Amino acid sequence: MSRPWVKLWTKTLLSPDIVELPDYLYRRFIEVLMLAGMNEADGQLQPVKKMAFILRLKETQLSENLTALSAVGVVHQEADGSWWVTNWKKHQYAESIERVRKYREKEKQKEDSAEPRYGNGYRTVTRVLSSSSSDSSSLSDSDSSSIERLAESLTGLMVTPGDVETLNAWERDGVTEADIRDALQWRVDQGRPPVKTISQLAGGVAVSHSRRVQGASAKSNGKSARAVNTAEVFKESEYAGWYVSDVEDEQEARTT
Repeated sequence: MSRPWVKLWTKTLLSPDIVELPDYLYRRFIEVLMLAGMNEADGQLQPVKKMAFILRLKETQLSENLTALSAVGVVHQEADGSWWVTNWKKHQYAESIERVRKYREKEKQKEDSAEPRYGNGYRTVTRVLSSSSSDSSSLSDSDSSSIERLAESLTGLMVTPGDVETLNAWERDGVTEADIRDALQWRVDQGRPPVKTISQLAGGVAVSHSRRVQGASAKSNGKSARAVNTAEVFKESEYAGWYVSDVEDEQEARTT
């Protein structure tokens, strides 16, 4: 697969052999780096005929240019006639790049094996608003790692240090799985963009939790099932308040 970019080291400007090249060879040097990136073969360049076609040059002209560049050590020719950028791996790769590559592969494997997602990026969320005992069971009976795993599973996000306070509050307040699902479902229903952090759901979960508690309280006080259901219906105006607040907080964070 062709690389979309290559590194161009600033120290090149301090190399007399490079900066003293004629302008056309300096240009050819940059083009050779890009060709090696396109070929993605650890610095090996394409056959001269193909390179000449890409650069719109005559093969003889390009061969002369490569020979001139080899004189300053930026390219070299192997016994089989192939051309290579010298020290390609040394200048183009680093341990951090390999770590990022492995991390992305790991995340892709996790994503491929995960549940299906809605089109806007959330994992599948089942609307659960019944007053059954399974929905009203509190997460505070589980350890903190359980609520972290639940939050990660439902949102498709990884817990960050900035989410710890929110997760602790959820565990302390007795937030349920249904509270988190309802907050996510509302955003899906309203076409809101996915949250970037778990803590951005704090406001929505608080509303969901409050509504559920109000409904349970109404039921225990003998109010009708209709009253309980009404208490569980989420008003857009209430969600809009915390949604706007989240947006303003995010915009303020970007400007500070």
